[in-house]
Amino acid sequence: MSDATASAERELWGLRLAQLFALPLASAGPLVQRGRLRRFAPRDILAAPGRPLDELHWVLDGSVEVTRLGRAYGRAGAGDAVAAIVAWARDPIGVGAIATTTTHTLSFPADRLSTLLEGRSPLFEPSLRSVARDAIAIRRRLGASAGYVPGADAERAPDLLDPVDRMLLVRDATGGARNTRIEAIADLASVAMPVELAAGQALWRAGDARSGWCLLLASGEIIGRAREPDQTFVHRRGDAAGLLDAFAATPRWYDATVQRTASALRIERDDLLEIIGDHPALQDEMFQRMGGAALRALDR
Repeated sequence: MSDATASAERELWGLRLAQLFALPLASAGPLVQRGRLRRFAPRDILAAPGRPLDELHWVLDGSVEVTRLGRAYGRAGAGDAVAAIVAWARDPIGVGAIATTTTHTLSFPADRLSTLLEGRSPLFEPSLRSVARDAIAIRRRLGASAGYVPGADAERAPDLLDPVDRMLLVRDATGGARNTRIEAIADLASVAMPVELAAGQALWRAGDARSGWCLLLASGEIIGRAREPDQTFVHRRGDAAGLLDAFAATPRWYDATVQRTASALRIERDDLLEIIGDHPALQDEMFQRMGGAALRALDR
């Protein structure tokens, strides 16, 4: 392929990427330059099971069937990342991925994903959406409890009007600040609004499109009920009810009702995205925790 032809092809796929992710062409073009354009014929293998993913593939057109541990994992189509949740969790088991039609992808080395998203990359929000949607799809396949294991009841309800108590709750929910700077925790706590939730209060219903917020529970219980298939699960202290829906930018997938009087921090998606985008360590922690939790439940 001549240099002129290769350049024209990259411009074409830059237009496609801009269309898929609603990006300015000026942002999509450099991403195509940084990545690797790939073409797969039907039945070509993108990833082999039993090993970590070497690359994260964004599907530009076509379709990819994904399996894990011999079971169906899902299908990736245009605009989807192939098993993004597995790549971000740095999972050693990996997946099998096979093209079902002629498929074009833009791929990036899996061990450089954090670097790829630095500096408010235009791929940040699409990556977050892809991981969250993968996590929801996994939860929907995990039986009556959706794979959730209720946490222990809080020994003491924190005072959410106290900035220190808010920061402690946020710290625990983001992995105990293992890799997260205190500034990121303080920023998250500063945009969180304390709310009191009465027993019996309906928070949202499945299909509700207004999913741009989540609740970080400090005390009490929220019960979730999904249909087709029927699933019931409980959120307790430290759980972020509605977080997957908010990040996925999709309608709510379950009804949420306060089962026992609760206190919580309400956090808006836009505030979360702003703060996570400013703190790479928090960004990496969020991707790994969100993906790792769903994968652990899937493999149990």
